[in-house]
Amino acid sequence: MSWNRYSPEFSKQAVKQVIEFGYSAKEVSKRLDVPLDYVNAWLVEHQKAQNQERSITLHEVLLENIQLKHELSRLKKLDEVKQE
Repeated sequence: MSWNRYSPEFSKQAVKQVIEFGYSAKEVSKRLDVPLDYVNAWLVEHQKAQNQERSITLHEVLLENIQLKHELSRLKKLDEVKQE
């Protein structure tokens, strides 16, 4: 069996059965008549994609946090000048 034999939608549905419906990779492999190694590989790909999305989101949050700290510092200095 060729890895390319299965469409991206098919692999997503296989992953969904494991993640959302709670079937084991082995059960999905048998139900869909797909090698267990493929199901496991699709699960690993899915996990990597999820981790990358989380990493990007975390990076964006940290960047915004830095920007907000700079803005707060600027506003505090401006307030001090106004009070003088």
